[in-house]
Amino acid sequence: MKRLLVFLLGVFLSTLLLQAKGVVTHDGVDKDMATLTGKVWWDENLNGIQDEIGKGIAKIRVHLYKNGEDTGEMVETETMGEGNYTFTNLDPDANYTIKIDLPKNYSDFTLQNKGDDASRDSDIVNWPWRSESVYLKAGDVGVLDAGLICKLCAQLHMEKYTNDILVENPEDIPQIKVGDPVIWKYIVYNDSTKVVVNNIQVTDDKEGNITCPQTSLEPGESMECTKSGVAKEGAYTNMGRVTGETPDKNVTDEYPSNYYGVVAKIDIEKHTNGKDSDAAPGAELKVGQSVTWEYIVTNRGNVPLDNITVVDDKEGTISCPKDSLDVNESMTCTKSGTVKEGHYENQATVTAHNDNTGDVKDSDTSHYTGVVEEACLGDRLWLDDNLNGIQDVGEPGVVDTGVSLYSESGTLIATTKTDANGNYKFCGLKPGKYKVKFDLPNTYLFTLQDKGSDAKDSDVDSGGWSHVVTLKAGQNNMTIDAGIYCECDDFEVHPNEYKKVSASSLNPFAVLGLLLFIYIATLTLREKEH
Repeated sequence: MKRLLVFLLGVFLSTLLLQAKGVVTHDGVDKDMATLTGKVWWDENLNGIQDEIGKGIAKIRVHLYKNGEDTGEMVETETMGEGNYTFTNLDPDANYTIKIDLPKNYSDFTLQNKGDDASRDSDIVNWPWRSESVYLKAGDVGVLDAGLICKLCAQLHMEKYTNDILVENPEDIPQIKVGDPVIWKYIVYNDSTKVVVNNIQVTDDKEGNITCPQTSLEPGESMECTKSGVAKEGAYTNMGRVTGETPDKNVTDEYPSNYYGVVAKIDIEKHTNGKDSDAAPGAELKVGQSVTWEYIVTNRGNVPLDNITVVDDKEGTISCPKDSLDVNESMTCTKSGTVKEGHYENQATVTAHNDNTGDVKDSDTSHYTGVVEEACLGDRLWLDDNLNGIQDVGEPGVVDTGVSLYSESGTLIATTKTDANGNYKFCGLKPGKYKVKFDLPNTYLFTLQDKGSDAKDSDVDSGGWSHVVTLKAGQNNMTIDAGIYCECDDFEVHPNEYKKVSASSLNPFAVLGLLLFIYIATLTLREKEH
């Protein structure tokens, strides 16, 4: 009856434990005292985790120690094979450990503190076969478990390695560059001391049947089976499984392994004034204005990148806000300049590094076309009727007369003629310095220079040359004028017939007639004087 009560109490307390090793609090326990409970089980697959069903071991003596000293208390599990034990009414504020008496056929304790669930692992140190310590306060319920190994039982044990790494914890998972070789090793052990295991087969849930050097193992013998592959991107988990046969039963075990297929990838997108101008000729920008390049750098791989640098083949090294990026992280680097004339192409290249994959890089090109704003130069050739050097109301323009445009150094650039109002214009000009040269009709001279405002005066010297004019991009300078007057005789006369003077309409016979008229008039005056 006493043993039954111990069993029922142990089951009750075990169902109320939190999923954590060590100390838990439970409202049903006397808060003035403490309790220690746990389980002793056969770890058939030797992984240190309570994942077996019905493998609790009965009739195991569990000794209790308080602050390192043997209390003399012990319980013997009589729990119909579940292996549970319980110590109640323990003094609070003390450290407790347990010691297990190994039963017949069980030669050792399994691995300690394996897995990520502390309520399902084993807490016994192989020597001196004592558990780790748990500190209990009033009302606490402590948990200490023990997994046992049976050397006389028929069993197979497998360990699976990925590139020679046995993955037992998340931090053990190897990172392998995508495309690099992967070698899985399946180490199969016959852990029994007396039983031969035959017809051994190893399979992998992802890699299929695994070829092994033999199909049977003697007691205590082991073998290594291998499988090769190529690393794929991302998390990869595969489960190895071994099966075998003995005269009294079939045995099996399995073991997972993991790797993470890493790929480093960097991407750069280059924008010109906010536009992704990958193709020529790109956007049209005005020469002389500001241009801004944006270099958008993104980590497109699945591993962090460092030592990030951005270089532009025309603009040099580009300053960025940081030199490392996490997975899927982006940053924008910028560079400013001044728009140049014509097609402009520059290429940006980003490089980065990851210790597992090495260096990676990417490039992107952008374009723009620098256009010069059209500038114009011109105005008017007129008949200065009153010879004051100013365009007065009613003074006519001189039509169909040649006007030439020169560079500052004297190179002829273009020619034109005045229109019906005496106006002329040169357009499509680049920023620069220019001079204008006016043709002069026969018997005419250029009027006085610079006698008024630029819009109304005459800007040419006696040879018909204007001063040097500086044009800016997009400027329309309509102020370069020239006035002429008629030198018909020794007097400054302005007959009405000359007010519509035109270089093309001047008749040489009319000019000769005029000269003859002046000559006869002169002779007549002389005769009268005599």
